Amino acid sequence: MGSAIRQKTAQLQGRMARYDWVQGRRRLAFALVCGLLCGLANIVLCRSVSWIGELWRAFPWMSALLPALGLLEIALYRALRLPMNLTPGFDGLINSMKSRRRFPVREGIAVFLGTLTSLAGGASVGPDSASKHLGASVGTLLLPWFSLEEDDGEPAWAWACACGLTACFSALLCAPLGVFAYLVEHLHAHRIALRHLPTVLLSCLIGAAFARPLDLQIATPFVGVQGATPVDLWAVCLVAVACAVAGACFGAGVRCLERVRDKLGRSPAKCLLTGAVLVTLALLLIPKLATWAGLGTQLMMPALAHAEPSWGFAYKLLLTIVCLGFGLRGGEVTVMFVVGALLGSSIAGLLGASPLICGALAMVALYGVALDSPISGMLIGCEFFGWGFAPWIVPCVAAAYGLRRGIGRLFPFRPRTL
Repeated sequence: MGSAIRQKTAQLQGRMARYDWVQGRRRLAFALVCGLLCGLANIVLCRSVSWIGELWRAFPWMSALLPALGLLEIALYRALRLPMNLTPGFDGLINSMKSRRRFPVREGIAVFLGTLTSLAGGASVGPDSASKHLGASVGTLLLPWFSLEEDDGEPAWAWACACGLTACFSALLCAPLGVFAYLVEHLHAHRIALRHLPTVLLSCLIGAAFARPLDLQIATPFVGVQGATPVDLWAVCLVAVACAVAGACFGAGVRCLERVRDKLGRSPAKCLLTGAVLVTLALLLIPKLATWAGLGTQLMMPALAHAEPSWGFAYKLLLTIVCLGFGLRGGEVTVMFVVGALLGSSIAGLLGASPLICGALAMVALYGVALDSPISGMLIGCEFFGWGFAPWIVPCVAAAYGLRRGIGRLFPFRPRTL
């Protein structure tokens, strides 16, 4: 027993002796600065998205400009000499990190401006993809100032990108633990050594701490400890099933439209114009459909406060599938929160249950299913709605994710890597 302890102690001492403490201090300093700068970048993003959303709601006829805005986005990418990657949401950044291609700073700016053009035309997308790309740009931009070196095959820029994207995403949601879990759940795509994760977590905490006092994050009510009634328990079961089905439909729908893009030759002009024209015609010709277009965060609080059975969640989900499936710039995270709130409110109205409980659970369950990140969904739910609500969140998200995997086995399709 004593020899085993001595052997373990010797191994630990050897590791400590081999550790590059200079690089460790530089990574710590990088995480501090990166968290602060990503917090500033998040301010610019949130203010811009809010202004564009208000502009579109004041002038809904701007939806007719969406095809022209798509062409403007293509021109922007050509001016910046960037390939027009039509992979929706966060997939493009993940693919770049897997291929070990150094992330260009200007790509974050392009995704940011492209997201604004999509929202200006009423596209059903969110700012989260722009947040992650801006964060990765900040990380790449800061890297030369700290002289970080490759560590056991891990490129320094890959760690810097991961640090930046999680810090900016954490500032957007003000949920650092959930965002950090998101990174860990997709760690295989980021090539980050486990010993460097504490600095990434520090960057997440700083970004969220910087943004929280500014009240730029998604407004969510505090739920906390809730008593269980039979009606609410039945509603939770239905929420889990509905989120599993909605998440599966979202993934399958986007993949189907990707096949359509393949038939269009994956031409940016053809794909973006097709999606933009379809969304424009739908918004201009179908009465009241514009209610569910755009970012839609203004729909969340009323949905959580009052139960209202409607098909609004389905309209919002379908618009999002069309927008992302045809490659319009934007993310899916914030939109999934909106769809979840509307879905939970509808279920609560049908069963006479609490709209707050159903809406809150549907928000995080749909997030966990759609992004293939159940642990992240659980933690974000606790950070959004209070840790006392965890006994409701954990089984609901777990059940929804398990059902989603079961649906995938019955009706196989390649899941998205967001």
